[in-house]
Amino acid sequence: MHILFCVVCYNNIMNIKTTKIYIIGPAGSGKSFLAKKLSNTEVRPRYSEKQLPILDLDDIFWKIKYIKENTSSKKQKLLQKFMLTNPANWIVEGAPKEFLKPVSKEATKIIWLNPNICTLVYRIIKRFIIVKITKCNNSKARPQCYYTKKTPPETWKSFYKLAKGIISYKSKNNLYYQHKECYILNASRTNKKR
Repeated sequence: MHILFCVVCYNNIMNIKTTKIYIIGPAGSGKSFLAKKLSNTEVRPRYSEKQLPILDLDDIFWKIKYIKENTSSKKQKLLQKFMLTNPANWIVEGAPKEFLKPVSKEATKIIWLNPNICTLVYRIIKRFIIVKITKCNNSKARPQCYYTKKTPPETWKSFYKLAKGIISYKSKNNLYYQHKECYILNASRTNKKR
């Protein structure tokens, strides 16, 4: 399913001169996977000299992954730094609601991934087990931090928070409706440009 979705996205995105993609959705929805596929030089030959830069919003939201948040001003500075460093082309993926407005205003394309709850739970369990068994902080199951270039360790506490967040999201919490609104506004903005 991911490969088919990537091909559809690729065909739509290739028609845009500047590529600023914002991928939203709950934990385990495939945001990191899709971001890597869209950034890959094999998928995007127009940018064959280098891959599109990817920012996982968790990298700027958390000072210590799933334990301690950065301050609001620090988060804004890190986001601005990424946007200034990559003014024309980027991929941002992540769910934190405080970033929805600033990133969605800049994005030329918003992709909302919203698979069913069984798929989401399966994916976070699989990711957790792979990281725990391999005891590898550079596992392909977890993306590396944009700033530190390290993969954060997976803990029982982080797993619990992800599972709780998925259940809350699929129960249509505020974040779900904010993602839906963000996606719809972008779709209507894109249609007006045509």
